[in-house]
Amino acid sequence: MADVGMVECYEPLKNEAMLAHAEFQLWDELYATHPGRVEILNATAGGFFAMLSPILADNVIMRLSRLTDPAGTGKHRNLTLRTLVPFIPGGSPNACAFCRQLDALDKACGAMRVQRNKRMAHLDFDTATVSTTDPLPGVRVSELRHALVVLQEAMNIFERHHRLPTVMYSDFIHHAGPRALLGSLKRTMCLSAARG
Repeated sequence: MADVGMVECYEPLKNEAMLAHAEFQLWDELYATHPGRVEILNATAGGFFAMLSPILADNVIMRLSRLTDPAGTGKHRNLTLRTLVPFIPGGSPNACAFCRQLDALDKACGAMRVQRNKRMAHLDFDTATVSTTDPLPGVRVSELRHALVVLQEAMNIFERHHRLPTVMYSDFIHHAGPRALLGSLKRTMCLSAARG
């Protein structure tokens, strides 16, 4: 680790955390927040939006799984949240709080890592071909929400310790997000109905 500084490790991890939150917020705004929105999506481009939903959800699962991977696999190093642990002096209150959050995040992402390992990163033979009484664990929306909250809290502990700007990961959506898309789709539907 001596060859890589704190900023070089933190920045790509911050970006991954931001993208995990952003992709979840896109999915949440389109599919989970208001049932009427799904009706609009189905009425305009149902097939496209049906395919987009699992892609966004899988991206969030993949990012959370990568962030909670071990710091190394065999001879290969992984850039994970555990990589940041040496950058907070051991035994300090911030180090203890950061490690507690990472432990909580590992626990929250357990089913996600199984999904990633057996269905997404690899097509596990038995999982894909054999009917089993031991199916893959499901990942609920509430579990994704919880994991993202824990992730934000962990990142914020690290940021405060190093006097970095505290990122509000959960406040990503802006005017050009899903609401703008839904507004355009609604207007298109109204124009089609008026012409037709």
